[in-house]
Amino acid sequence: MKRMLEAFKKYLEAEKNVSYHTVKAYISDAQAFLGELSIRKDLARVTPGDIRQWLYGLSKKGCSKATLSRKLSSLRAFFAFMAREGIVRKDPAAQLRLPKHRASLPEYLNVDEVFCILDAATRGDCLGLRDRAMVELLYSSGLRVSELTGLDLGDCSLKSQVLRVHGKGGKERIIPFGEKARFFLEAYLEKRIGLLKGRPRDSIDQEALFLNRFGRRLTPRSVQRLLRRLRMVSGIGSRCTPHTLRHSMASHLLESGADLRAIQEMLGHASLQTTQIYTHLEISTLAGIYDKAHPRAKGGSKGGK
Repeated sequence: MKRMLEAFKKYLEAEKNVSYHTVKAYISDAQAFLGELSIRKDLARVTPGDIRQWLYGLSKKGCSKATLSRKLSSLRAFFAFMAREGIVRKDPAAQLRLPKHRASLPEYLNVDEVFCILDAATRGDCLGLRDRAMVELLYSSGLRVSELTGLDLGDCSLKSQVLRVHGKGGKERIIPFGEKARFFLEAYLEKRIGLLKGRPRDSIDQEALFLNRFGRRLTPRSVQRLLRRLRMVSGIGSRCTPHTLRHSMASHLLESGADLRAIQEMLGHASLQTTQIYTHLEISTLAGIYDKAHPRAKGGSKGGK
């Protein structure tokens, strides 16, 4: 089993060119299914019913439809590879489909809440300026947290106010950032050298844009912890994660009249359908405003026709 999973991993990385996180998820899902399957039968005898039974068991344990869809995608990729390699004669997952599920509307902050988060990063030392620059970039450019922490010095042009971002599947895109983000990035970069001084060259990441106190590239988990702290300092009640700021940026742009395709390009969505969830969000917001403001929204006055 280990050898099969290793071959599948190489196939995903080399031929399909999927992201690190997708590879990790697909391998984990295939491993979980095979671990359960080994109790009952070998791989060559797997049927569509076996896969349905596994997914049904996960749904009974509380797995969401989105998670089940992801796991089915993992198995479809895995068995397609197994069929190509001749390990199974017929792909048992090829024709399986889950019922379509409505994508849930993403959580996002209103403009005042975002500003409270930004203003909570007030320290003027190198790490404080780094924190403010990162949060400004997350909101200004809608970066994924992995894209933010993956930035190198050469990916950032202060003069042009653009970033070269390496997104999912290694796809590269150029996206702009705002004046506030430029200001705090410039201030951070002036002091960044202090994080590298006096440390052995083999213990630091000289090219990474955002460094921790030891001169190493900052991790996504560190950024998540930062936002939890800023949320507590700011006193806002809403949840705040790197993805919340990404959703907030997209929602605020759309509400201000930005073109949906431009937002798609900034977010790095492969399909416009993924970006269209923000139109539902805008309609949902509009409906709430209508219900509160329109005199006929909920029956209105009894007199008029």
